[in-house]
Amino acid sequence: MNFTYHSRSARVTFGRGESESLPQHLAPFNRILVIAGPRFRDRVEQLQNEMGVKRIVPFSKVLSHVPQDLVDEAAGVVRQERPDAILAMGGGSAIGLAKALALGLSPELQACYFEEGLDAPAIIAVPTTFSGSEQTDIWGITAGDGKITGRSPRVLPDLVIYDPELLVSLPVEHAVTSAMNAMAHLVEAVYATDGNPVTRFQALQGIQAIVNGLRQLGASASGDAGSRAIGAMSPDIAEILLFGAFLGGKCLREVSMSLEHKAAHVLGGSFGCDHAAVHSVLLPHVLEYQWPHLDADIRTDLENAIGANPARILQDLAMHGGAPANLREIGMEQTDLPRVVDLILEKPYPSPAPPDRRCLLEMFENAWIGALQEES
Repeated sequence: MNFTYHSRSARVTFGRGESESLPQHLAPFNRILVIAGPRFRDRVEQLQNEMGVKRIVPFSKVLSHVPQDLVDEAAGVVRQERPDAILAMGGGSAIGLAKALALGLSPELQACYFEEGLDAPAIIAVPTTFSGSEQTDIWGITAGDGKITGRSPRVLPDLVIYDPELLVSLPVEHAVTSAMNAMAHLVEAVYATDGNPVTRFQALQGIQAIVNGLRQLGASASGDAGSRAIGAMSPDIAEILLFGAFLGGKCLREVSMSLEHKAAHVLGGSFGCDHAAVHSVLLPHVLEYQWPHLDADIRTDLENAIGANPARILQDLAMHGGAPANLREIGMEQTDLPRVVDLILEKPYPSPAPPDRRCLLEMFENAWIGALQEES
C-alpha cells in the first residue's frame, strides 16, 4: 500500500443510444473534422443534415497503424479547414489519426498550430471497437523504419461517447480479436512494473467483464462462418465488453505496458500484422512466459478473475470466437521470428520476466504454431 497513482480525467458518457446526442455535444464548435470510415457515411451525412454541410468536414480515409503519409494528407485538410474540433468515430485507427493531428505530427500542422498561434482542436471520440485508444494519452505513427509511439496530454480526447449499440454489427471474429486487445491492456496492467492497487483493482474488474462477455459471445454465435461474418452480439454483450474495454483503456493510461505490447507494436509496425489479431494470438503465450516471475498474489488475482490456467483459458476464449490460432495465420513468416526478437530487445519495455533472447525465440516459435509451452 505504498504507491503513486496518477490519472488525467476525460469526460465520459456511456449508454445505449448515446451517439444520438452528438449534435448537442458538437454544438459549441464552429467547424468539425469528422474522421470516420466509409461504413459510417450515413451517420456523417446525418450530422451534415442536422448541423450544416459547412460545419461538418468528412475525412473517410482510415488506415491501420496510422501511417505518416496519411497524417500528412489529413494535416493538409486541417490546415485548409481550420477545425476547432475533431470527431473520431471508429476504432483505434480513426482515433489514432485524430491524436496525431491534435499533437501536430506533421510539419504542416506544426506551422499551423505553433507558428500561427492556433489552439489544437478538441477531440471527441466515439469508439466502435474495444481498442481502448480513446482513453489514453498514447499516440503512434508508422513510418518507413517501423512504428513510433509516445505519450502526450495533448492527445487525450476531451469527450468519449460510448454507445454499445454501435458495436452490435461487428463481425464476431472482429469483436473477439478487439476484445482480446482490451484484455491485453488489462492483464499487463495487473502486473505492471509501475502498478498500483487502484489500477490493479480496475484491471481485474475489466478482466472479469471481458471474460464474461467473450463467454456469452461464444455461446451465442453460431459455428457457421457465414453467420459469424454478420455479427451476433446482443446489446447486452456489447455493453459488457465495452465496459471492460473502457477500463482497459483507462488502465493503459495509468500504468506502463510490458512485453506483450512491445511485441504487438513490433509485429504491427515492422511486419504489418493486424494489431488486434496479434493480441489474440500472443497474449496467452506472453502470460505463460511471465507467469513464473509474477508474485503469488498477482497469480492468484489472475486465476480468480480468469480461472485456473489463465493462459489456456484466454487462448480457448479467443479461438472459440473464431480468432486466429497462431502467428502463421496472420501472415508472419517463421524466418522473421529472430528479427522480431532482435527488435524487441533493441528497446525492451519493462517486464517482470527477464527478456532472454533464447526464451523469447522459443515463445514466438510456440506462438507461430499456436501451442502453449505445456503442449510443445
